[in-house]
Amino acid sequence: MRLIALALLALPAVLAGCDDETGATGDFVCGREERRTFPIYQPDAIDLLFVLDRTPSMADEHATLLSSAPAFANVLQQLEGGLPDLHAAVVTTDLGGQGVAGCGAGDGARFQGGERCGLDGTYLRARRGDTGVADAFTCLLDLPLSTCPLNQPIAAVVHALDASGAWNYGFRREDAFLLVVFITDGDDCSLVDPGALEGLTMEAAVDIRCAALAEPPLASIADSIDWIRPRDPKMLIGAVIGGTPPRLAQLEAALPERYTYTDIAGPHWSDALAQLAGWGPPRGNQCLEEDIDPVPAL
Repeated sequence: MRLIALALLALPAVLAGCDDETGATGDFVCGREERRTFPIYQPDAIDLLFVLDRTPSMADEHATLLSSAPAFANVLQQLEGGLPDLHAAVVTTDLGGQGVAGCGAGDGARFQGGERCGLDGTYLRARRGDTGVADAFTCLLDLPLSTCPLNQPIAAVVHALDASGAWNYGFRREDAFLLVVFITDGDDCSLVDPGALEGLTMEAAVDIRCAALAEPPLASIADSIDWIRPRDPKMLIGAVIGGTPPRLAQLEAALPERYTYTDIAGPHWSDALAQLAGWGPPRGNQCLEEDIDPVPAL
């Protein structure tokens, strides 16, 4: 987190007046001059979490995913001031499924691709001037499909950011904006009852059963979002690249004015990040044109 200086490292707020506390001249009431210091903190960091659907139905979108990865990086690099202090990670929606055909233990919400992509750790660390970000995004997102038809993106985010999970330690920073990008052609089926779909064998059957379930055994979208952003709601930004699933559509209400949707069938997936310039870290020269008057009535 940077301490932004306005002329100096702090902003003096001046209430102009005269030396005589009790006197008055014309329409003006005299008062003491006050000088106050207001430190202005400006985070210049983004923790970017891709939540990637690996169910078999995503096979048709894999090529578009890989072609969009450099565009994701380009959006961040073209922010005013250049690439921010960036952490970028990929977690998959495969958390396994008790009794569901094709589902094993899943990925356990562990970040994927760090070692395979030659990163120093389980996620990408980059900042202004660094090269190779587009290649790193492409590598991290290039994951094989799973045989598990159960799609649990909301639970994947919660478990990935759970402080008790040491495997993802260091990714989430208190002074960084959290941008979560869901990439899925299905809906959320995050279970609080792991055996709710036991006995199902096909992805279509899983989707139909999930659509008929309520909360619980499905996890609450609103409660999950509230858990993810316990400090400052403005620090969490959500983006969905997908179809029009009813459960994930609840993110729009859970993240008012900090949510964007991009059609997974469209050609420009980078639109999901396009509004980041207005939502994320304030960039460029942060100045106030006038002094702050703490008591405008005087």
